[in-house]
Amino acid sequence: MYRIAFNPVALLLMLLPVGVASCAAPASPAWQKPGASEIVVAKDAAECRDTAEQEAELRYPRGFATPTLGAPGLAMAQQRDNTDRANAVTAALNACMRERGYVREAR
Repeated sequence: MYRIAFNPVALLLMLLPVGVASCAAPASPAWQKPGASEIVVAKDAAECRDTAEQEAELRYPRGFATPTLGAPGLAMAQQRDNTDRANAVTAALNACMRERGYVREAR
C-alpha cells in the first residue's frame, strides 16, 4: 500500500502566494479635480485628513470604554471604537474632499 507523506513546509509554500494575493487590497481611486496639480491635491488631502482625524477623535475619544466589561469586553470595545473612528475618518475625509470639488476616479 502506498503512503503519502505530509510535508507542512511544502503545503505552506503552496498556500503562501494564495494568502498574499487574497490580502492585497485594490488601489483606491485617486482624487481628481480639473486644473489641480498633484501638489495641490496632496495638500488638500492632507488638510482634509487632519481635519477628519480631529473630528473622529472628538466623536470617538480613546480610553473611554466601559471598565465593567472585564478584559475581553474592554478589548472588544476598543476594537469597536477603533473601527468606528476609522470609518468616521474615511467619511469626513471623503466629505471634505467633495466639498473642495474633488471626485474619485479609478487609477
